[in-house]
Amino acid sequence: MPYGVWVAGLTDDPAGQALAVRGTMVLGGLYFAGIFHWVPLALYAADPGPASTALAAASYALIVAGLAGLAGLFGGILHHSVRSGGAPLWLGLPVAWTAFEWTRAHLPDSLALPWLGLGTSLTSVPELVGAAEVVGARGITFWIVAVNGLLATAWIRRSWAPALAALVAAAAIGGWGFWRAGELEPRTVARVAVVQPDVARGTKVGVDTPRPQEIAAALPTVGEASPAGYAVLPASADLVVLPELFIRANPLSPSATGIVAAVREFSGAVGAPVLFGALGSMSYNSAFLLRPDGLTPFRYDKRHLVPLVERVPFQRRESGYEVGEGWPLAEVSGVRYGVFICYESSYPGVARALRLQGADVLVNITNDAWLEGMDPFRRTVALWQHPAHLVMRAVEGRVGVVRSAATGLSLFVDPVGRIYGATELGSPSVSLEGVQTVAGLTIYHRLGDVIGVACTLFALFVLARLLLRGRLGSDRRRCPSLDPHGSRV
Repeated sequence: MPYGVWVAGLTDDPAGQALAVRGTMVLGGLYFAGIFHWVPLALYAADPGPASTALAAASYALIVAGLAGLAGLFGGILHHSVRSGGAPLWLGLPVAWTAFEWTRAHLPDSLALPWLGLGTSLTSVPELVGAAEVVGARGITFWIVAVNGLLATAWIRRSWAPALAALVAAAAIGGWGFWRAGELEPRTVARVAVVQPDVARGTKVGVDTPRPQEIAAALPTVGEASPAGYAVLPASADLVVLPELFIRANPLSPSATGIVAAVREFSGAVGAPVLFGALGSMSYNSAFLLRPDGLTPFRYDKRHLVPLVERVPFQRRESGYEVGEGWPLAEVSGVRYGVFICYESSYPGVARALRLQGADVLVNITNDAWLEGMDPFRRTVALWQHPAHLVMRAVEGRVGVVRSAATGLSLFVDPVGRIYGATELGSPSVSLEGVQTVAGLTIYHRLGDVIGVACTLFALFVLARLLLRGRLGSDRRRCPSLDPHGSRV
């Protein structure tokens, strides 16, 4: 709200326009410096050393500066919309903010950073974001900012009418989410065992191929519970899920025969297929499905790679992993699982594509060990930011989500967005739970990110208008609805 009041109070001239850009850049820099404060710690943890320290600091500065600059652009668009274009603040503010979120999530190659959009901030109370099944995560962002825009307008006008409208909008959308949560009829489709081995292997590219005995030792005990509770009972699960890059080798290569045999033995003892992360053809971060009789044809190759960690933008294979193609599903006992890896949880389009392919359940495998930083900064907030995206993915598609993390947090999410069966960080664990889903596709998954695209198109129109005029702030008209004194100019 204060930001909207500030922009609306700027002068309607090039000086005011420039101040809106610079001020938004500063605010954006502070905002993203906080959200991504874990980046340098994580990059250093992935590859400790003097050179890594400099690279980590430079990467962090580049990310924050780039996003701050992009925010400044949309700050200028917002200023022009409400001070020269006649748009009310309660509309111009959410349009600009949502367009900014959509843009940073759709930058080319691995430059895209959709991490922690504003709508995701409410996922601790998933019923509040229930409308995401209609409008998606960016629709929730639009709603949050529109409510704040109405409150800012009420402050500027010294009027109760916009404040009342904000209250109605907040109560109506949030209340609908709670009502909808009670109306859902989820069904349990499978029992899944999520394994958290507390193994930090695979935090960087190029780790030596593990030996079969190392893999066997990292797997849970099969049978009666071990003293640490790291066990799974035979015939208790329909599927066992292991984390990202659990095997730092290509299971299809002849050299990995012993490793695959160790997992096959485990699968046979449990009496269930095993889904696990491994290297695909030595150049992909992949997921495989193995049954007691061997590997199945299923293989998913990660499509959205972590910038700088897994891939240098616009560089080819020698800079990291290759980008995967297609949306294959892993089918077990008639249930179709859509698998995505690590950072892909922040991409609404990934979960939507898998659901459109026919996925009944979504599975996220990850290794968040590199998000723990280095002492004394271990356990950065990224460890909680990351799974928050899965709550939004569950609500958008009204679908159950399974998450296996190498060191935690491993968990389940129901179609309402409620987390259950969560493990503790940093301890070997097995969590066995029923997974739920809801029949049919949601409106959001049928139509896509309509609000995000519409806001971006409008922002592009405003930007084109500014560029065609040759200078910012050339239209001297004031927006009567935003004049602090309520007079027409």
